Amino acid sequence: MVHAEAKVITAARVPIPEMALGRAAELVRRGRADEPGEQVQGMLHAAAAAHQAEEPVLSTRLRSWKAPSLAGCFWTLRYDGSDAGWFGSLEWQCFLLTATRCVQMSGSGSSKYRIIQYALVAMDESGTEFGTLSSLVQNDGPPITAHAYNVHHIDSRMLDSEGAPSQADAFRRLVAFVAEQARHGTTVLVAHNGYSCDFKFLYSTLARLQLQLPANAMHFVDTLRVARAVAWESRPSNFRLGTLYKLATGRELRSAHDAFADTRALAAVFVRHKVLWDARLAHVHSWQAFVQREQVRLAALQQATAVVGDRGYLDDSERDDDDGDEAGDGDEERKVDDVPARGTWRAFGEGQGMNRNPAELFKSSNTPAGVKHCARMKHLGAWASFLELMKPVLDVLVEETNRYALQKRAAARIKEFCAWTVERAKRPFADIPYTPSRPRAWWPVKRHEMKVFIAIILRCAIKSTGPQAMSDDSPILRVAPSVWARSHMSRFRFEQIKRYLHASDSQHQPRRSDPSYDAGYKLRRLFAAAVYSWNKHYDPGPVISIDETLLSFKGRFAHRTTIRTKRHKTGVKLYVASGVRPNYVVAVDVKCAAHPRDAGQFEGTKVVMKLMKKANLLNQHRTVCTDNWYTSTELLGALKEEQTYFYGILRSTRVPDAARFTSEERRQPRGFSKTRYNEALDAMVVGWMDNKELYCLSNATSSRCDHQVRRRVKGVGRVLIQAPDTFKEYNFDMRGIDWVRGSATVALTEC
Repeated sequence: MVHAEAKVITAARVPIPEMALGRAAELVRRGRADEPGEQVQGMLHAAAAAHQAEEPVLSTRLRSWKAPSLAGCFWTLRYDGSDAGWFGSLEWQCFLLTATRCVQMSGSGSSKYRIIQYALVAMDESGTEFGTLSSLVQNDGPPITAHAYNVHHIDSRMLDSEGAPSQADAFRRLVAFVAEQARHGTTVLVAHNGYSCDFKFLYSTLARLQLQLPANAMHFVDTLRVARAVAWESRPSNFRLGTLYKLATGRELRSAHDAFADTRALAAVFVRHKVLWDARLAHVHSWQAFVQREQVRLAALQQATAVVGDRGYLDDSERDDDDGDEAGDGDEERKVDDVPARGTWRAFGEGQGMNRNPAELFKSSNTPAGVKHCARMKHLGAWASFLELMKPVLDVLVEETNRYALQKRAAARIKEFCAWTVERAKRPFADIPYTPSRPRAWWPVKRHEMKVFIAIILRCAIKSTGPQAMSDDSPILRVAPSVWARSHMSRFRFEQIKRYLHASDSQHQPRRSDPSYDAGYKLRRLFAAAVYSWNKHYDPGPVISIDETLLSFKGRFAHRTTIRTKRHKTGVKLYVASGVRPNYVVAVDVKCAAHPRDAGQFEGTKVVMKLMKKANLLNQHRTVCTDNWYTSTELLGALKEEQTYFYGILRSTRVPDAARFTSEERRQPRGFSKTRYNEALDAMVVGWMDNKELYCLSNATSSRCDHQVRRRVKGVGRVLIQAPDTFKEYNFDMRGIDWVRGSATVALTEC
């Protein structure tokens, strides 16, 4: 096969006149193909100019960017023995292919962790390889994380044993390889999920080592974005590299997360998937534009980090972690946001340990748990007990509804009189008598009517299926809601109460411009009455679990929240304190304001202390249990001053360094645990290796590890592993809030 090559202008496919191709073929056939030089090159220049292809637009997304001039790419002629065998295509000289995890990293933050393996494959449009480069790289940054090691199985010992070059030497070789390919024409970098991962690490590494890509390699393609954007005849279930590789080749991707294997797999995917190949020109991005965006992002990240470091304490709003198909950049990992703890964290000595039980600690308060006023409550059934608890709430609704009705009706009468006065002033000589309107009479609502009103609303909310309604013993559910409602209250009376229903005195509500303005003012008195009633009749016992939930609400409210991990995705955020044995709600609060950055404490600490004070549960040797949004050494210290114990799961950013697992400990089998104790705080941090690292801060549980749990291990099945007793207690005690969230049963009876 004979090849004749000449440099041409464009990076887009352009049809070449048959006359030019025929003349070039004749020159080669006569033996002059070894000197294509000026004649062939001149014909191809003329052909390209005839089709006005000197500066074709390469990407519809980057309209301002044009392809390089005539020396950018190669023109290739191939001969198969006949005149018809000559064919041509204008092409990029080189695709430098990388792949998902083509650069294997030591962690998930591009500005912090290092690339420890990379691989590149140079190929042309036909899929022919003409250069490869791969290398392990020494890690001169933070230690390789356990998660990263589980993905690529590369550790520092492997890097040393393989003689991996330093970061500077390895990336000088990479830049030199790219420059060699770019010397022949335009070179485009290709990676899978490169925009969110590979290219971020590449930019950070080059900037740190003060290296630059050559001028002819300033564009890139992210095949993950291309795959998500194109129209598939049969859309894949996901766009992981392994899934696309199986669709392209019919084989499973072996040695996944090895840089060179992933790069070769991406080459097969990019060339063999016609839908990806045809869409490549529309998804080319400028490297310079990416660098500018990355500089802005990193500058904003540094500024935010400085704020976190200087603020002391900040609003810990609910995180909504969404793990997609591909891992993205994780620069936020491990920023310490807890107050420095007093004292040092050390292992327990021989024969030492913590052996506490919340029930035993609570006995020292001499407070009886359970129902208060037993003589009055013990003969009441479930529904009668509920109505007894509802009395203060009903009294508030009755009082404020009557107050608002009088205010509203009086305001309407005053407004009507003022309008008559203005009309008389406009026409002083006209005889305009004052004839007040006669609205329908209002009589004050009573507690019984308010109970009927609430019962009608609850009954209309229940939708029973036929078999369920027939099997239910309640006479209410056997009758249609409209029929039952009409038998207890007229429609006009129902609409009247609904129009004037209120739970606060609007005359005393602060204005928005007032520093004491509270967006939740209209609910505060109602919540206060409910909390008072709940704690008046029942003591929740030794353990109080605190968590947040969402009250489903899609109306207009400045502090409406969306948390996709909750049952109701959008609504008003409620903080709930609940007893555990049994599950009994003792306090509720609504989030109606942003936590001020100069507040001097975590928002989680503020919420817990506020709920415990509302329920009057401090200084009684109780134990508070919370999840990682609230847990901190600051909260533990604040509760300790109020003679209250505490334990809860720690966020990774709040784990003391001395209590973290080391690199060697992270390689221990599932079920490994360790405990560190702080004498100044009289508290311990228990670490446990489950499917991920878990840490629990506690001064109210045991340091023993006698509990066993059943876990599924890949390739083995279900096995029993050791678990610290602290985690057993945590899982049990946090069920109180879970039960409150999931409870949807409403009991109705005749009023």
